Amino acid sequence: MKTSFKSILALAVFGASTLVSQAQTAPKILIIDLGKVFQGHYKTAQQQDALQVVQQKVEAELGNMNKALNALIEEYKGFEEQAKNPAITAEARAKVIADAEKKGAEIQTKQNDAQNYLNNARRQLAEQSQAAQNVLVEEISKVATEIAKQKGATILLNKPAAVYADASYDISDEVLAAVNKGKPATAAATPAAKPAAAPAAPASNDAAPTVSFPGAKK
Repeated sequence: MKTSFKSILALAVFGASTLVSQAQTAPKILIIDLGKVFQGHYKTAQQQDALQVVQQKVEAELGNMNKALNALIEEYKGFEEQAKNPAITAEARAKVIADAEKKGAEIQTKQNDAQNYLNNARRQLAEQSQAAQNVLVEEISKVATEIAKQKGATILLNKPAAVYADASYDISDEVLAAVNKGKPATAAATPAAKPAAAPAAPASNDAAPTVSFPGAKK
């Protein structure tokens, strides 16, 4: 009886310790560097190339606007020179001044149009870029989650959130290899493109010519 009692007691103690051990099992944490995977994803370069094409079109249109604006400024300067001519009559000078003021207003309108076009283009580029990034990050996150689950992880952290993590817990390279499995052959040697710079602004409105010769309206 004593032996049986001791055996039952030992089994009970073992069972209790097992339950406690299971209840206190630490979560398995893995790490991923989302930034590294994002930059290495072949679709990142594709997205940036597409945005650069749009940006080039915007810059070309701004170039045309600036050419037209410069032509108007030259016309304005011509009126300014005519108004300075002491040989013309007061009536002729008044007409030149009026024409110059109209041209100045036209220049101001064109400058505003160019600035509005630039602002809208920058906003649209930023929205397109953010939308493309969101789609790609979501795709990477899904692949990373599946790999983490396969490895028995209960938590997957982005590397910047970890103060320290042993390299053996980092699955970034595995995730990168997985997301790049569908990379087209033509993109095999294509490095990630540099982020597109914002289109240059047109001439400042402060630079708009003003009528300053004698007799001009203020």
